[in-house]
Amino acid sequence: MKQTFLFLLLIAFTSCESAKTKQQSEKIKTSEATPLDTLTSKDLSLKIYFEKSKVRHSDSLLVTLVLKNKSSKTGKVLFDKPQPSTGGFIHSGVSIFDLTTKKSVVKYGNKYLLSSQLIEQEEYKNAYYTLKPNQVIKRTYPLNFFVIYNTDDNYLPKGKYNCSFWLERLESNEVLFEIY
Repeated sequence: MKQTFLFLLLIAFTSCESAKTKQQSEKIKTSEATPLDTLTSKDLSLKIYFEKSKVRHSDSLLVTLVLKNKSSKTGKVLFDKPQPSTGGFIHSGVSIFDLTTKKSVVKYGNKYLLSSQLIEQEEYKNAYYTLKPNQVIKRTYPLNFFVIYNTDDNYLPKGKYNCSFWLERLESNEVLFEIY
């Protein structure tokens, strides 16, 4: 009798664990079958601002990027986590114009653009953020982290400038700054 009871108890326990494992497996399959959509430029806003709008010629100009999911859906966005010397984000660019000459002061668009054609799709997989509705990513970097200035010393000369960023098809606001 004892053996029969233990045998039945073992069967009941095994079938409960089997059902639980099956449910977990189905959840995993469902989440794999319905990956998050990539957020588009219509879903996002990109704003930039400078910590100081006036800096000395030799000082570092810090720019803050604020990327926001303005849609009502959770999605993923390609916004890699750049390291110094990579020169910026995948599929990004910076425009900086001298307000007096109306000419670009950026030598190549940005450092990363030169080698971005060599990036494999596999390398992108760790460069995505998941953003919920109204969620924000806010990061501050030195401006010369993203660009090479069209000068011999890679410092901007004294003057007033207009700056904007873009990530894929998303353009930021334009911001004025001055080097004195």
